[in-house]
Amino acid sequence: MLPLQLKKLYRKLYWLPKDLRWKIQLRGIDELVHFGDRGIGDDLLCTAVLHEMHKRGRAKVAMMTNWPELFENLPSPAKVIPWDYGALHCIERAGIKTWRPTYAKVAEESPLRFSFAPGHLIEAMCRSVGIEGDVENRPHVWLTDTEKGKWSSLQQSLVVQTSRANPRFALPNKEWYPARWHKLGALLRKFTRVVQVGSKEDPLLEGADDLRGSTSLRDVAAILWNARLFLGLEGFLMHLARAVDTRAVIIFGGYIHPSCSGYPENSNLFTELACSPCGYPVHCDFDRECMKRILPEDVLAAVVEAWEMPRLTKRA
Repeated sequence: MLPLQLKKLYRKLYWLPKDLRWKIQLRGIDELVHFGDRGIGDDLLCTAVLHEMHKRGRAKVAMMTNWPELFENLPSPAKVIPWDYGALHCIERAGIKTWRPTYAKVAEESPLRFSFAPGHLIEAMCRSVGIEGDVENRPHVWLTDTEKGKWSSLQQSLVVQTSRANPRFALPNKEWYPARWHKLGALLRKFTRVVQVGSKEDPLLEGADDLRGSTSLRDVAAILWNARLFLGLEGFLMHLARAVDTRAVIIFGGYIHPSCSGYPENSNLFTELACSPCGYPVHCDFDRECMKRILPEDVLAAVVEAWEMPRLTKRA
């Protein structure tokens, strides 16, 4: 066996080219933010963290992500690099502080449940990277005039997503019922033009303009920017709608409270029960009673009410 000192020297020489490559690539960067190889919604929430860091003079920040298009045109981060778990140690050895913002952990009493930090997710994420004081609880996406103009014909539409199912990070307790979406679709068609976005596997609303699986991420952002209202579930598109200043009606059920992940500008359909919010993404002892109590007529009423509210002030 090699002596310990030789082993250390071997490891140093092995990593030296990689360390130098990252040190050169991130020249001028003091900090790096990443959320790991997780869902796209978490990376979108990181735009809020980067915004608050930039406001406090922490401008020499890079973002490591699988979704670089989320960060186009934003004043921060200073640099965007592809997600690469193996690079994190190299980056830290280059003297760059790495941050992974957090807002939840597995509950001590049950490995099936998440325990959320106090306050809004964005507030918790900001605290976890050393940000003190008040923060703006909203993500950020900046679109060009060309991107917005491409979908200007949808300015008086209702944009809908019927599922946020993700095969990698399934959260079935956030899902509403396909049969109820079908019934709601018939009601919505009598009310306004409906445009459906999301995955090709999402339940289709009959009569909707079907854009499922046929748009880029920035296209969806531009569609939401133009829309009168978004209707969907708690998750990424809820955050994306807020990032582009579009009101929303969100079906929460009882997994997480709207004060934790939602936005006060929205109509948030949350069911108050003794067991809610539960933090259980899959397990439920009550046959998802929180979702059962949200009826198509309830959702339609919320859409009609939100439709009459003034539009949020759109950013340039």
